[in-house]
Amino acid sequence: MQDGPEHPFMRGTVTAVTLLFILLCTASLIVYTVHVGDVLGIADRYSYSIYVPLGLVNAFSIPLRGNAFRAYILIAYVLFALFLAYAVISYQRTAGKYGMSSDRTEHSGLSAAASCLSVSLFLSIVYLLLMSSAGADADSSWMDDFRVWDLNALLFMAGLNEELAFRLVWIGIPMALLGFLWKKDRRSLQYLMGGFGMSKAALVFIIISSIIFGLAHYDGWGWVKIIDAAAGGIIFGYLYTEYGLYASVLAHFLNDTVTVFAGGVLGELALMAAGAVILVYWLVKPNRELLDLKGMPDMTESLPPMKDQWGRH
Repeated sequence: MQDGPEHPFMRGTVTAVTLLFILLCTASLIVYTVHVGDVLGIADRYSYSIYVPLGLVNAFSIPLRGNAFRAYILIAYVLFALFLAYAVISYQRTAGKYGMSSDRTEHSGLSAAASCLSVSLFLSIVYLLLMSSAGADADSSWMDDFRVWDLNALLFMAGLNEELAFRLVWIGIPMALLGFLWKKDRRSLQYLMGGFGMSKAALVFIIISSIIFGLAHYDGWGWVKIIDAAAGGIIFGYLYTEYGLYASVLAHFLNDTVTVFAGGVLGELALMAAGAVILVYWLVKPNRELLDLKGMPDMTESLPPMKDQWGRH
């Protein structure tokens, strides 16, 4: 965003979206752990796979069953809780440094995740509605094979699994290899955590990962979902690259599970409305540094210390 005074309405919108993001994430944990109570029981009814995607097919897939699946569920919950805690703490730290200004929004991974998610959700619903009006619907019949709470528990874990499979594998690992081979940087493994910043190399990998992400949704959803998922992949890839793995995981989680909550439809509508407002704001005040491809570095100039990478902004 450009520097300068910010309209109070925009400040209020960003704050409301952020608070809604935190509220829905917190509510999800309560729903899963208190109301459902049998979250680990899905390991007795289903298997789960960790995979490396190539698009329409996978390079390999490791099935998880029984105790291995339960262990993965617990790891997903712990990581999500840690990512959310870090995001909230980081957001509060920006308050003292930037106050209620556009800088606070730009420098907070939580605000960025909430804003990007809202825009992504708005664009996705508009796209699917337009395709449906033309007689082309995404195929969601595969969901009928799952109990509603089991389905949402599986969707909860998909946020972590897919961010590792598509963002870490297809953006983080290539960037780490480039950093080691090109920059001779011994700290190149830090790229795996995301938050290293935009560059021409990163942009190429974001596009590649989003195409693979879109193609991966063909099986189960049909061709209509490919464009929708690819667009979402670009947004998640940007969050991963610019703010860190925690931001893309949180946004992906809420994107997949927003309808779980009591009143989830209202929450989804609120996020869509906020997404429409934020999209207009982005068009009126675009991030010109991000759009300046000519001035963008070919590769990250230097990595910050590990403890500062996610707080790079």
